[in-house]
Amino acid sequence: MSNPTVITADIIEAKQIKITGDLDSNNKPIVSSEGVINIFDGELKFWPTLDSDTDYDADMYAQGNMYLGASARVHLRPGLPGPGPEEGRVTVGAKSGVNYIQSGKDFSSTVTNDLAIGGPSSTNGMPSITPWLYFQAPSNGVGQVDVGINTRNPKGHFHIQTSEVSGSSANSGAKNFVIEEDGAHAGMTIITDNSHYGEVNFADPQDNNVGGIWYSHSQDSLHIRAGNGIQLTVHGDGTISMPNLPTSAPSGAGKIWNDNGVLKIV
Repeated sequence: MSNPTVITADIIEAKQIKITGDLDSNNKPIVSSEGVINIFDGELKFWPTLDSDTDYDADMYAQGNMYLGASARVHLRPGLPGPGPEEGRVTVGAKSGVNYIQSGKDFSSTVTNDLAIGGPSSTNGMPSITPWLYFQAPSNGVGQVDVGINTRNPKGHFHIQTSEVSGSSANSGAKNFVIEEDGAHAGMTIITDNSHYGEVNFADPQDNNVGGIWYSHSQDSLHIRAGNGIQLTVHGDGTISMPNLPTSAPSGAGKIWNDNGVLKIV
């Protein structure tokens, strides 16, 4: 590559600056050659004005892939002083189809399948060791992706961790959703207004609520559904209804049945 041109100036104004690497005999850029801008302890700023589509646009565009690299970290800091709103926001927009934030390869071409989103720690503004949101992919990048909140080691397909319970693991048959809390109670809350149910349903290919548990706020009653029917209701006054009890003794020990208004156990 030819020796670089050094320009020292407070302000450079131009409609277009073209940076190319070495040129071939036809004065065309050689694809394998690099055009480089080196900035030593300075900044590259874009100060766009209001354009024809009535917004402020500053574009960086590559015909193929564009790489932003740093020996430490790349910081995207929207909302710095300048024209327009100072709202901190990074927007991903696709020409068509799906908007992607995607993990990729490092400089040694090693595929990095996991993806983390984290906030600043209390020191030096560096990303926190424990990410807010962590996507853990299989080693080959194909298949089930596990998601962790406040953990980089999800114990299930979707894992919310406030603090880790040392030595714990999720049952292999019930690891789709994991809530973890050490030193305090853990739970899940469903909130609705007073005229609607809070529901947990169980489904199969034939029925999307063949079983379930739900609470009626208007009736102050808890319902348990099985076999596509309400089998037990606990009312707010303490009474219990079991409307579908058999009226003759069922087979099998330990079952309850209704003998003319008298509950009996086989």
